[in-house]
Amino acid sequence: MPADADRPEAPRRPDIRPLSRTASRLLVVAALLGVLGTAVASVLLLRHYATDPRVLEQVEDARARLQARADSAAAAADSAAAGRDSSRVE
Repeated sequence: MPADADRPEAPRRPDIRPLSRTASRLLVVAALLGVLGTAVASVLLLRHYATDPRVLEQVEDARARLQARADSAAAAADSAAAGRDSSRVE
């Protein structure tokens, strides 16, 4: 009696057939159309929001807040540097 007879049979792998050439081309075309559609939608949204006065006002407010923070941080750094310099002189 061969030793292989006692082993259970290994499960068979499913028969996976490759897609037909037409099906694979259709998938590629569908993917490209999806990417193109997403790009067009993004451009249209950006153009809309870039000309919306409310959005422009919000962007300007945010820029002003960031500039104020940067100025405050620069002033604090200058003050700290001046404090270190004055302690070295003494």
